[in-house]
Amino acid sequence: DMARTVLPVDKGQDRILIHGYPFTDSRRLSGRLPVAEKGFYNILLYHDPYCFPEAAELDYDLMLAGHIHGGVVRLPLVGSPLEWLRLEPYTKGLYTARAAALVLSGGLGPHETLPRFFNAPEVVLITLVTPGNS
Repeated sequence: DMARTVLPVDKGQDRILIHGYPFTDSRRLSGRLPVAEKGFYNILLYHDPYCFPEAAELDYDLMLAGHIHGGVVRLPLVGSPLEWLRLEPYTKGLYTARAAALVLSGGLGPHETLPRFFNAPEVVLITLVTPGNS
């Protein structure tokens, strides 16, 4: 079975659980993700985004991923050919399913074989706000 790390983060009365798995291939996570823990905000950290639909079904609130380098090539006005040719379901940005969100960063590093084209490196800053305090 795959090792999982769960890091609890407490702020006042609120608790966030950050679930992390070592990277292999998300197809190996299929059917192995545990149900998110009720009563807490659950964040799933994983290298690639392909298990996002399953994470949403299992009630994770937020998934943070990378892997696709923003689609490597992005064309002005139309985005990544990988996405509009339906070769990759997720390339860069915010995606939602059920009550869950996936934030997919384009990251900082280069792809191992392809240069970035109209696809600037990025760092994503996320601020979590307790409901009612936005």
